[in-house]
Amino acid sequence: MEYQSNEYDDKLRCISHYGLYPEMMPWIGKDYPESRMKLLLLGESHYLEENSTYHHDRESWYAGIDVLMAI
Repeated sequence: MEYQSNEYDDKLRCISHYGLYPEMMPWIGKDYPESRMKLLLLGESHYLEENSTYHHDRESWYAGIDVLMAI
């Protein structure tokens, strides 16, 4: 059973943040495209190792650190 819609993925990939961090692409439910009323909340959320510090440098973080390699 499919629970996710990929209909908006191409448009979301045009946003530079998702180009740098494709693993942070939002999850959009399968019924979202057909819904008459839409609300899509986007927030930056990720889980890091307890002792990770690479995210403390804002410039480096938003320059495109490979999250999967940095863990």
